[in-house]
Amino acid sequence: MVVVALAATPGSGAAVAAVAARVGVGHRIVSWHHHVRPVAGRRAGAVIAADVAVLGELGETAAEAGVPVVCAVRSVEDLDRASRWGVKASFTTDASLAEQFPGYLGRDLVYLPAAGLDLSVLPVVPLLTRARLRELHGLPSRLVLAVDRAALPAERTTSLALASAAVVEDDLVPLALALGTPSVVTEAAAERFDLRRGQVALVARRPDEADRMAAALARDEERSAALAGRARSFAERHLDTAPAVSRLRRALGLEAEPALVDLRLDELGTPPGSRLRRRADEALHLFTLEMTP
Repeated sequence: MVVVALAATPGSGAAVAAVAARVGVGHRIVSWHHHVRPVAGRRAGAVIAADVAVLGELGETAAEAGVPVVCAVRSVEDLDRASRWGVKASFTTDASLAEQFPGYLGRDLVYLPAAGLDLSVLPVVPLLTRARLRELHGLPSRLVLAVDRAALPAERTTSLALASAAVVEDDLVPLALALGTPSVVTEAAAERFDLRRGQVALVARRPDEADRMAAALARDEERSAALAGRARSFAERHLDTAPAVSRLRRALGLEAEPALVDLRLDELGTPPGSRLRRRADEALHLFTLEMTP
């Protein structure tokens, strides 16, 4: 187990706490200022810097720090400063910053969608599977729901996984897209997540219109299937945080470099947890088994 230290200036730590939790999963995560710096001789095995301003406290350069460091950046100046200091990778939740440096993505600049999700733990639920689950649980054959934050997290996921169509509150749109739920969203959500261009959800101008649109969508199986497929594809392209987290873990030495076949599957956009991924993992496992006499 590696000690992963979060180094932050006052007020900057909260913004990357969730990232640190994902990147450091399986290891011990501590505060660099409270648990590492004050104790003589204590060293972290990896550091997540919440701001470029804290890099100087770790050392003049990465070589002086003596541990791999990744750093959150919020501007072009931050990116330049972090690169000169010698971080293993910089990361940002600012899509506009990432778009300025497309050549950096996948190397030393990692983009983490601010409203992203780990799709590896959120399998798509096909419409036929939804229908069978509804029948199994004695629910209506066409189930139209309005899903908002008032429900418990587990209930939100279950509702979106069972629905024939759903009216989805803005903050829950990423979850609905990830599950492949045929959805009706507000104009604000369509603008926020740039959904109009991909036609991945229906957009209602008024609340009363949303209910009617969802009911009509539940009756139109062909349109629902098309929206469900586009929704999941959109989530895989724009909302999945798993590849970015994996790159940061590799930069910190917390995760082994992927096999060549995994890199090729990444290039093809093969979703995590897909049947093809599982078959590749099973095949690679056969080559790593030790022979016994």
